[in-house]
Amino acid sequence: MAIMKYSNGKLYDSAQNGGNDQMDDFSPTMPTMGGFENFAAPAPGPTVPDVNGGFTNPGMYQPQMDDIGVTTVQPLDGISTGADPVVGWLVCVKGPDMGKDYRLHSGTNFIGRSERMDVCIKNDTAISRESAASVSYDDRSRTFFIQKGEVRNLIYLNGRALRSDADLAIYDRIEIGNTMLVFVPLCGQQFNWQEV
Repeated sequence: MAIMKYSNGKLYDSAQNGGNDQMDDFSPTMPTMGGFENFAAPAPGPTVPDVNGGFTNPGMYQPQMDDIGVTTVQPLDGISTGADPVVGWLVCVKGPDMGKDYRLHSGTNFIGRSERMDVCIKNDTAISRESAASVSYDDRSRTFFIQKGEVRNLIYLNGRALRSDADLAIYDRIEIGNTMLVFVPLCGQQFNWQEV
């Protein structure tokens, strides 16, 4: 059982029926070897000693425990979440993984079949396992570009063989192996996470 709390205060069991079971009258019990017993939720405790001899929570969020042990998460004011937000997507429109989308993050996103790649096109055996190509987003210039990898795969951008780095524009088509991807940016001249 994974108890979560809606923003309206209602409780639900996220482990049942896809997380849609609301629990208006929740009794704070927890399964044990002998059955169910009432439990008291531990108070949120300090996690790391600080330089002044006290304790601080080094995480980006400050957990809050309510009276029945349900944790709600509140972001700390003025502190970055440390998340790597999406800057765009590649959407597979042709090939074994048709319909799948791949999130792009700031910096370089490596493309290949390996699960270690940022864009893992697992089911296309015509694509090299690692670093067949890469798509990068440059925060400073607010531009995307594509680079071919150091493998035998030919990469096509809008039907033309990619011979060197090339800028990407909205809805550009990237062909690699038996897969065609369409590029969809979120960040660029109109929007950037640093301005939010």
